[in-house]
Amino acid sequence: MLLPLIALATLMQGKHIGDADAQADVKTVAVLPWSFRGGTDTAVQTAKDTISLFFAKTKYEAVPTVRVNSAWEDKLGNPPVKQIIKDDDPLPDLPSPKQLLALGQKLNVDLVCAGRAKWHTKSVWISLGPKTKADCTVDMLLIDVKKQEVLLDQKDINADDTRKESGLETAGALFVSMGITAFSGGPKTPHQQRAAQLALGLAFEPWLKTVSPQQRKIG
Repeated sequence: MLLPLIALATLMQGKHIGDADAQADVKTVAVLPWSFRGGTDTAVQTAKDTISLFFAKTKYEAVPTVRVNSAWEDKLGNPPVKQIIKDDDPLPDLPSPKQLLALGQKLNVDLVCAGRAKWHTKSVWISLGPKTKADCTVDMLLIDVKKQEVLLDQKDINADDTRKESGLETAGALFVSMGITAFSGGPKTPHQQRAAQLALGLAFEPWLKTVSPQQRKIG
């Protein structure tokens, strides 16, 4: 009976070591809730999904929003981030890199991301009737907590829904793998969704190029 118990103990010890190694390899990101103005509910959700999937596809595990908000508000004493802004109100200022670094250190994560996005949508009359056009503008910060460095400080990154995906080699490839380019919703929603994806792709692209796995054929 002793030998099976020893074997079981050895097996369990190996499992714990493997779990510890796996946990040590996990990279984490805290995404402070973004502020949005001028987008439909569906467009805002598409923007959130795009941000989340950029990190998921680059193997970063997101800290639950409840923990991020608790650290930001209760432990660091900051006011809550206002996420949905009325059309006539200005977007709130982004936190400073020092504030985001403090948040990252409090949560013991690898990266911290904060940002804001706004849409401008209009309908113009052409010979065949009204045509809707939307553009999205993104400001964002991405902080490397361990290195205490600013990885991205993007301001006024703008794209409209008619823009080609040129310059989005990495983000464009991720869009395909995400499967979130099938738009639905009201008349202006699809235009806002595409504009948001393209603006976010442009904003994240410099960082994505450095961290996305390079795909290559075997042989």
